[in-house]
Amino acid sequence: MDLQQEVEEVKKELVALIVKHLKENKIEIAKARKLAGDFLAILPVRDQQDLLLKLKDLGKEYAEARQIYIQQLGKFNEEQRSKAIERMHTLIRLGKIEDAIAVARAVQKVHESA
Repeated sequence: MDLQQEVEEVKKELVALIVKHLKENKIEIAKARKLAGDFLAILPVRDQQDLLLKLKDLGKEYAEARQIYIQQLGKFNEEQRSKAIERMHTLIRLGKIEDAIAVARAVQKVHESA
């Protein structure tokens, strides 16, 4: 999925969550409007990591944005893990075992620092 599609998906998820929370009286209308405006203010984003960072910042003020951030972070981590496994597989096929181990260590280091 490209970045534009990802942003559109996030918009839809956020709107759905806001509507749900409005119906359940978990968020006031004024705060929902402010959240929507604050979300639109973070656009455009440069890349997926920029989107995650901006959602994380919004999540400090809004539980709804925090929930979307957690979902997106999970997707991002899974994508990164899949790419690393694919890269390791390619390196192993090429006989570059040490390079494959280096990729595995880099992924582990990233997850430990997160």
